[in-house]
Amino acid sequence: MKFVNLTSKPIIIAFCDAPLVNVKPSGIIPSIKYGQITTTIDNQTFSIRRALVVEGLPKKKPGHMYIVDAPIADISPLSRDDLLVPGRPVYLPDGGIGFLVMTREGD
Repeated sequence: MKFVNLTSKPIIIAFCDAPLVNVKPSGIIPSIKYGQITTTIDNQTFSIRRALVVEGLPKKKPGHMYIVDAPIADISPLSRDDLLVPGRPVYLPDGGIGFLVMTREGD
């Protein structure tokens, strides 16, 4: 399994009974494209900013797992079962900080 870090920070993955895996940023950081939608409620018109699509997210590739920030995972289709999200920080014995890596909620 190859982990690709699509965030701006280093990620350290801890496995049970296995060495830590340090996954450095790949240099690819997906972004969210936003748009405006307009709606009328009770004769008042509102413009709402809405996430439309994720740009820069690599296509699924066998044997690859992509670590992305939570907002990217949140608006990606549930069929993207190759996305992992950094969780809470983990303080390492050497003084470094890693992040627990989690699958997306609902997957």
